[in-house]
Amino acid sequence: LARHIDVALEKKLKADKVAPSPRCADGEFVRRVYLDVTGQIPTADQAAAFLDSKDSAKRSRLIDELLASKEYGRHMADIWQALLLPRNSDNRRLMQYYPLLVKWLEGQFNANSSWDKMTKDVLTATGEIDKNGAAVFYLANPTADKMTDNVTRMFLGVQLQCAQCHNHPFTDYKQDEYWGMAAFFLHVRPSGNPKAAAKNKDATIGIVEAVNAKGKGRKGGLPESAKILPPKFLSAQQPKTKGSDPVRPLLADWLTTAENPFFAKAMTNRMWSQFMGRGIVNPVDDMHDANRPTHPEL
Repeated sequence: LARHIDVALEKKLKADKVAPSPRCADGEFVRRVYLDVTGQIPTADQAAAFLDSKDSAKRSRLIDELLASKEYGRHMADIWQALLLPRNSDNRRLMQYYPLLVKWLEGQFNANSSWDKMTKDVLTATGEIDKNGAAVFYLANPTADKMTDNVTRMFLGVQLQCAQCHNHPFTDYKQDEYWGMAAFFLHVRPSGNPKAAAKNKDATIGIVEAVNAKGKGRKGGLPESAKILPPKFLSAQQPKTKGSDPVRPLLADWLTTAENPFFAKAMTNRMWSQFMGRGIVNPVDDMHDANRPTHPEL
């Protein structure tokens, strides 16, 4: 796999007549890899042990060791809670709950959960937040439009919010497509009052999803431009809904399958950007035909 990636990079460098940078020294490598994988520099003893080692495979071994360390999950959780949880005045009273999601994310990363499983668990989260930290995502994005904006940006790499009030000005996305995606979140509600619970340490707060038989949502908290439409996957089919069954699992299942052309590319692009400093498509969350990847093969 590494060689396959290198071939694509070398091909582009040659076409652009750019000489590749030389292999970094061990001192540079050990500092970079600790920062990239764990978010902190090595201790003096850790650095010395690596520099003194004569093992020809010591770089790959160190990467494996760091990925298996608790610090890896903690660092990844720090990165992803910042992406998933908006810091704004509306959420200032909810920030005390954010560590619950951080703890959940840390556990998922350190258990080597797959991207599709983690994404499904976040998208379908219900119950009390102290028992399921993933549900905090919904407290921080409390309306269907905010959920749609964040989910499509994070997990599809698409700036769909530009189609909220009118057809997207730069792509083919229509306003109806936006509200078709928003329909998956119209029935998600907090159980209890999050702001009141923030003042009362004994109060419990959670997330519930209740769908009526006709599948129609409410405009509560949504902008005037909101359209109440049946759930529909982005640039894909309209799923068959059953009575009062929750609809988020339908979205989660579609979003993480090979039938969805966005998810795998979006997550690959995010990880590449995190470790390389710039996405294969840049900005990472604005993937469309006019914003071409630097290396389409990758």
